[in-house]
Amino acid sequence: MMLKRVRNEVHSSPRKRVNNGISKPPRTPKKKVDDDCKSSKIPTTPSGKDNISSTIKLSEVCSTPKKTPRSCFKGSFTPKTPCSPTVNRLYSVIQGATGSLGGNGYNGPIYGELTRVSMQRIIAALKEKCQLGIGSSFIDIGSGLGKPCFHVAEDSQCELSVGIEMEKIRYQLSIHNQRSILKDIFSSKSSKNNEDLETKGVCMAAKRIFFIHGNALSPKTFNPFTHIFMFDIGFPPETLKKLGETFNRSASPYLICCHNQKLMIEKYKYNVELMEQFKISLSGSGENHTIYIYKRDLSKYNQTGSLGKLDGSLRIEEVDPFWAKAVELARLGGNDDMGSSLMAHVENEYLTFTGSERRTRSSSAKKKLEF
Repeated sequence: MMLKRVRNEVHSSPRKRVNNGISKPPRTPKKKVDDDCKSSKIPTTPSGKDNISSTIKLSEVCSTPKKTPRSCFKGSFTPKTPCSPTVNRLYSVIQGATGSLGGNGYNGPIYGELTRVSMQRIIAALKEKCQLGIGSSFIDIGSGLGKPCFHVAEDSQCELSVGIEMEKIRYQLSIHNQRSILKDIFSSKSSKNNEDLETKGVCMAAKRIFFIHGNALSPKTFNPFTHIFMFDIGFPPETLKKLGETFNRSASPYLICCHNQKLMIEKYKYNVELMEQFKISLSGSGENHTIYIYKRDLSKYNQTGSLGKLDGSLRIEEVDPFWAKAVELARLGGNDDMGSSLMAHVENEYLTFTGSERRTRSSSAKKKLEF
C-alpha cells in the first residue's frame, strides 16, 4: 500500500524541466521594444557633432525591406493594363473568322500564339519604354494569323503595322482575318447609332495593316520599321544570325524577341543592349516564356541611313524596296483617306486563294465586299 501511494504521488506531481541550473532572461514584451525603439537615438560622437542625424529611429534602421515582385526586371516595370473594348472586339471578330487558336500549321495549333493579356503587356511596355505610338512602324516577323499586328495597330495607334509569314496557309488566314475586320468596320459605319459604334469597338486600325507572304531574309534592311517583333522560339540559329545582319544594317531602334542577351549579343552579334524582360504565356499550352526588349547600341551603329530618334519622333523616312508596297498602301491608311487601295488589295488576295467559285458568288457589286 505504501508503494502504491508513493507511485501515485510521483505521477500526480507536475514534472519540472531541468535547465542545468541556467535560467533564461525574461522576454521583453513586444510593445515595450517598440516604445524603446521609438525613444532611442543614435549616440553622438565625442566631439558632439553627428555624422548622421541623431533622430533616426531604430525601428526604421532595422526594418526589413520589401521584396521585389518576381515579375519585375530590376524592379522597374510591372504593367497591368487591361485591353480596351476595341481590342476585345477585334479578338472577337478574329475568333469568329478563324477560331480562338490559329491552326493549320506544321508546328501545331499554338504556333507562336501569345495570349491576349501577354500581348497587351508587351504593348504597354513598348508604349512606356520604347515610344511605340504615333510616328512609329511595327513589324512582326513570323506573323502567323496576324493577331499581334492587329493588337498593336489598334492599341498604340502606330502609323503602320506589317506582318510577314512564310507559310502560305497562315498568310491566307491572316488575310481572311483582315477582311473580316474590314467587313465589321463597314457594317458598323453604316449603323445610325453612334453609341453602338463605341460599344461594339470597331477596329478602324485595320486600314494601317499589311500582310506579306514571303521570306524576312529577302530585304536588305528593315527600314522603315521602328519596332521589330519576333516570337523566335522556333527560329533556326542560322536564320537568327542572318536576321541580325539585316537588323544591324537597318535604322530600327528597337527589337523585341524571346532570346536572352548572351545569345542575341554574343552569339548572333545583334548591336543591341537590354532594356526590359518579363514573363509571357501562350494560349492553349499554357507554356511560359520570357520576352526581351532591346534598344540599339548606338556606339556600334555605323550605317549611313537615318536612325530613328530615341528622344523624339521615331519615323524613318528611308524605305527598303521590299517593303515599298506595304508603305504605299497601308501607312496611315494609304495615300487616300479611306484606304480603298488597301481594301482592294485584301479583297483581291482573298479571291485569289478562295478560287473562281467565290468570284462567281460575289460577281454582283452588291454582294461583293464594299469598301
